[in-house]
Amino acid sequence: MIELVYDHALGSDVLNAVAALQMSCPLPVEPDHQLRFALSADGLVGRLVLDGAGAAQFISAVRIASTWDSSDDGRSNQQRSADALVDVCACFNSTTIAAERGSIVRTSS
Repeated sequence: MIELVYDHALGSDVLNAVAALQMSCPLPVEPDHQLRFALSADGLVGRLVLDGAGAAQFISAVRIASTWDSSDDGRSNQQRSADALVDVCACFNSTTIAAERGSIVRTSS
């Protein structure tokens, strides 16, 4: 038979040391991400500002989703990137989580 004994004094000392360590650590700094957009007669226009980590995630998602259909694909890199961003958004919006949040905006084509 194994008997476990909890030493309250030692446990309290450990908890106090952990609490003191947590209090001495600086609070994490949130990155300064900004997204501004507006609907215009031509569609959506906006400005996006991301830190290095956010930019890496954004670029990676767009590059993964970007497709080159064939040598007949006359789209520019900018058009393919924009199409990829729309595909990423459509994929996210089709998930159950997004639907449960009720944040899906429907527009007529």
